[in-house]
Amino acid sequence: MSFHWNNEQIFLFHEGRYFQSYEAFGAHVAPGGIRFCIWVPDAKSVSVSGDFSGWNEAGISLELIAPESEIWQMVVPHAKIGDRYKYLIEAESGERMWKMDPYGREVEIPPGTASIVSAFSLSSVSIASRQVKRNRAGNRVQPMNIYEVHIGSWREHFGSYQSISKALPMYLVEHGYTHVEFMPVMHHPFGGSWGYQITGFYAPAAQWGNPQDLRELVEACHQAGLGVIFDWVPGHFCQNEEGLTELNGSEVYEAEEHPLWGTKRFQLSRPEVQSFLFSNAAYWFAFYDIDGIRVDGVASMLQPDEDYDPVAIEFFRSLNRMLFRRFPYAIVAAEDSTSFPKVTAPVYHGGLGFNYKWNMGWMNDTLRYFSLSDCEKTKKHHQLTFSMVYAFEESFVLPFSHDEVVHGKKTLLDKMPGTYDEKFDKLRILYLYMMTHPGKKLSFMGNELAPFLEWRYYEGLEWKMLEHDAHRAFYRYLNDLNHFYLKEKSLWEQDKSWDGFRWIDANNQEQSIFVYQRISREPMTYSLVVINAKKENYMEFRMGVPEHVKYRLVFSSNMHARGLNQPVKKIMQASPVPWQNQPYSIVLRLPAYTGLIIKPIRKRRRKDDQNG
Repeated sequence: MSFHWNNEQIFLFHEGRYFQSYEAFGAHVAPGGIRFCIWVPDAKSVSVSGDFSGWNEAGISLELIAPESEIWQMVVPHAKIGDRYKYLIEAESGERMWKMDPYGREVEIPPGTASIVSAFSLSSVSIASRQVKRNRAGNRVQPMNIYEVHIGSWREHFGSYQSISKALPMYLVEHGYTHVEFMPVMHHPFGGSWGYQITGFYAPAAQWGNPQDLRELVEACHQAGLGVIFDWVPGHFCQNEEGLTELNGSEVYEAEEHPLWGTKRFQLSRPEVQSFLFSNAAYWFAFYDIDGIRVDGVASMLQPDEDYDPVAIEFFRSLNRMLFRRFPYAIVAAEDSTSFPKVTAPVYHGGLGFNYKWNMGWMNDTLRYFSLSDCEKTKKHHQLTFSMVYAFEESFVLPFSHDEVVHGKKTLLDKMPGTYDEKFDKLRILYLYMMTHPGKKLSFMGNELAPFLEWRYYEGLEWKMLEHDAHRAFYRYLNDLNHFYLKEKSLWEQDKSWDGFRWIDANNQEQSIFVYQRISREPMTYSLVVINAKKENYMEFRMGVPEHVKYRLVFSSNMHARGLNQPVKKIMQASPVPWQNQPYSIVLRLPAYTGLIIKPIRKRRRKDDQNG
């Protein structure tokens, strides 16, 4: 379909409200050739050059679509799909810059930096995608177990969109995951940025394949019943000269330099930049049929210094209003470590409008606690209980992400103190605690292998660890725990309120034992969790329970434990001994460094009894 600018579109773009500006800008097939269009304010001239012009430095001149519109356009007859190109921008000073297309949908493989005229366009939504959006993304009363993936380093020989689509989806289903979250797939010239320093915001990373390959990867995930989340980076961009930096010889898209990453912050107050970013978020939903985005670096945007930034606050509200109007099923998660209130409340209730927030406080406190020696745990008991003070203030995702296994922080296994076997014991209860704590779950690829080496973006995960008994046992354990979480409604039906959680004993700091109850929407369907975070082994541990019935051990962190000979009684009869503020209690064996999940045994009524 041929595109023609009108006054309303020009107005909306300059107001920051043209949410489909990808239809107008970039390189598009048009009657008579390829239509090139770019926004460049305060330029003396703009031209385009590429394979179709022999990369002539004079280029083919673009013209303003209207006086003072700052929008340059031209249909080039000899250009065709597959041609490489760049814009040649002449500043008022006479300086000339070669630039990638800010809206380019495809780029060449690094070290090349040219944009490519792409045939990639909208396609119809598959039945599998609609089912996922209805059953996964659009239904918040569900288990959510997210597997975070870096495409280039998941597995040797699987470092492309095409190859990973043949193996990853079924692997995730088999291992009990409901969603996959891809670290940035947008084009980035330096692999060491992990995708977070982008030059091509509308183009997938060319080193892993082309746009159609990526869309087929998303569809393969949908065919397997998985929800698909992309990391999205609106806070900053790469300073490489071919990218957005100093588009016209001065600041256009950028504000100040980001002090942590050496990138440029986006100038969020500029309406045209808003149109660019809002359209970009919508583009990945519309063209790649994804189910959600995780918004990177929200904290550094919301609170760049001691004060909250009102421009960023309004930016996020406008972003979420737009996204949920167009994509009501969307997952929009904030990576935010600030204490800004109502991040996941609707905008009309004074919130930022996200529907999930990464719980960075829970993650930091939990990993600090589990890295302590036994004697230190008594003094730091609150680190594992404090999260429940604020657990229901937001809709949280509990993340063990890539950020926790890099830069000398050690892997999750290596964070655990103690002997080789004790490290595994503690890692198992760490994950049992995560899966039974209110909130959705996220785990970085490779955590299931329990490696000792930190993640390295330039090579595959250490799958060879599965040759070792202890690592293979943990791999099987996490698989079982994931599937238990999926089927146990008490662990996810009421993630958002105290109706789904009750402390039985939160104050046993001397023994470092935690006891709590998770409750489904049917109050009589619940699970009891007891975690022993120390080395003491209790032959008889009394634990409070709410009913005078028999209880069954349904899950133990000792499952698959190497050489562990600490059997726990499977059936326990409650006695009328009040304990831990409960009317009844049971006595059980509680081994060292162990987590147990217990459920009441319900008598099933015979079918003929039910029929009278």
